Amino acid sequence: MRVLHVAPRGHPFPGGLESLSWDIVKAQSQEREVFLLCGKHDMSLPIQEKKENVHISRFSSVDFLKDRYGLPYKSFYNTIAKIKPDILFTHTRFFPSSFLAGWSIRKKFPSCRWVHIEHGQNSLHVGNVFLEGVGHISDQIFGRWIFRHADQTIVVSPTAEKFARSLGAKNIRIIPSGVEIPGRIHPLPRKNKALFFGRMVREKGVREILFAAEKSPQWHVTLVGDGPLFGFRSLPNVTWEKSVSREKIRSFLRASDLVLLPSYSESLSLSVLESASEGRAIVASDVGENKSLLSPDFLFPPRDKESLCRMLQKNTNCFDILSQEGKRNYEFVAQNYSIESMQDAYKNLL
Repeated sequence: MRVLHVAPRGHPFPGGLESLSWDIVKAQSQEREVFLLCGKHDMSLPIQEKKENVHISRFSSVDFLKDRYGLPYKSFYNTIAKIKPDILFTHTRFFPSSFLAGWSIRKKFPSCRWVHIEHGQNSLHVGNVFLEGVGHISDQIFGRWIFRHADQTIVVSPTAEKFARSLGAKNIRIIPSGVEIPGRIHPLPRKNKALFFGRMVREKGVREILFAAEKSPQWHVTLVGDGPLFGFRSLPNVTWEKSVSREKIRSFLRASDLVLLPSYSESLSLSVLESASEGRAIVASDVGENKSLLSPDFLFPPRDKESLCRMLQKNTNCFDILSQEGKRNYEFVAQNYSIESMQDAYKNLL
C-alpha cells in the first residue's frame, strides 16, 4: 500500500499543523510506504529526500497570502501521478493543495481512498471582514466539495465534527491530537516569566499580549514565532524570538511560569497540549476546546485585551497557584492526549 499525505508546508517547518502531520506520517511509515508532498517553504531544502522512512517531495507554487496558500506548479500533479497512491490524506480544507490533490486523484485514480483530516472547526477568523468573507465563500465552494468527495473525514474534537457535518461531511471520525508526555514536570523559574509561541498574526492575539505586557511591567514576556507582526512593538519587558524547533519550544516552556495563548479561534490547540504536557499554567481565550481543557479561572473572552491584562496581573508572584494549575494540566493531557494513542489510531486507518 502506497500512502500519500499532502500538506501546504511540511517537515521541518515548526508550525502546529506541520508538526502534527509529521507525527502521523512517521507512525504510518512504520508499517507502509509513506510519501509526504508539501510546499517548499525553504529554498535551501531539497526537492526530494527520505527522512525517518518517509519519502518527502516538495513542490513550488505561485504564492499569495504568504506561502500557506500557494497554487502548485505542474510538478505537484506529476508527483501525485508518479506515486499512484492507494490512499490519500489531505490536511485542512482551506489550503489549495488539499482541494487540488483531491480533485487530481478523483480524476486519475478513482479507486484511491481519500481521507481528509480537518484541523479547523469554524470559518476563518482573522479580524479582517474582507478576508473572512473570502474564507466563507471558499468554505461554501471548495470546503463543501472536499467534505462531500472525501471517503472519510477525520476531526480532532466534537465541535470540529459539528462544523464538518455542516459543510456536508458524512463519514466522520474523531481522533484527538496527541503530544509527547515528559516523564516529569520541571519546576517553575518563579521569575514572572510568560511565554507565547505560534504564528505572529493578529488572529493569534499578538496585539492583546503586547497590550497586557505594557500594562504589566512586573512580567517579562517572550514571543516565539514568525509572521507579519514579528517585532511589531519594542517594549523593555518583551523579547522576540524567531521560530524554533519543537525541542527548543520545550526549553522555552520550562523557562516560563505561565503561557499566554489568546487566539481568536482554535480547534484543539496543539500549543495548549504542548504547554500542558510541560506542566505549565495556561491563560487562553475561551474558544474551541480550550474550555474543556483548562480551568475556567484561566480563560477569558477572545479579543478582550483588558481581561487578558487583568488575568496576567492577578497571577503575579502566584507561583504556588500556577504550579498547581500546571500539575492539573499535565495530568489531564497525559491521560487523554498522548501521542501514542493518536498514532495508533492513524495506523489503524490503513
